[in-house]
Amino acid sequence: MRFDLRSLVFENGTLGTQFGHDAMWYCKRLGNSPTCLSSYTAFTVQRRYDGTVDFYRFWDDYKTGFGNIAGEHWLGNDNLHVILRQRSYQVRFDFEDFAGNTSYAVYSTLYVGDESTNYKLNLTGYYGTAGNSMVSTGGISLTGTMFSTRDRDNDLGEKNCAIIKGGAWWYHSCSLANINGLYSEKDSNRAVHWKLWRGKTGLKKTMMMIKPKP
Repeated sequence: MRFDLRSLVFENGTLGTQFGHDAMWYCKRLGNSPTCLSSYTAFTVQRRYDGTVDFYRFWDDYKTGFGNIAGEHWLGNDNLHVILRQRSYQVRFDFEDFAGNTSYAVYSTLYVGDESTNYKLNLTGYYGTAGNSMVSTGGISLTGTMFSTRDRDNDLGEKNCAIIKGGAWWYHSCSLANINGLYSEKDSNRAVHWKLWRGKTGLKKTMMMIKPKP
């Protein structure tokens, strides 16, 4: 399914949240009053929770987006770029393991270039409880890293990290984050994981959301 940003526009003509409960969820997570809904736009970029959608996909799938916007999905790199170029955004990742434990990671600045840059990433300002897994296996920041898929190898490793990790991401030389990996409870290099929180043990739920910076 290709996601069209025109379907995500509010009556006032501005880019709006897909669903009110997503924005409300983010408000509560940030400890703000629900009135914050009137002051910002929130987007769910990625969501995993039951493994019904295959994330081991190709460049064009990640370019345009796939899945069900109300369920498991990737919003699409083109759409993500269009949103992020409007103003400055921050990003929040939320995680839940199969035992019901939760954790989160927030980055105060996120930007993704257009396709001509291979969706080059700029990401800074980590805080949270999950640890900063947006680094390479050597601990190098993923800022400046291009997006890679199984059919488009833009990482800096000798082999295609998207194939090694069973997903698609800003891998650098195979990053510690793999939230678009294979849905499994097992401890695996290809599982959905955020290494500095639960190692490579597969996670049950992940969500990636963006909102404008204050």
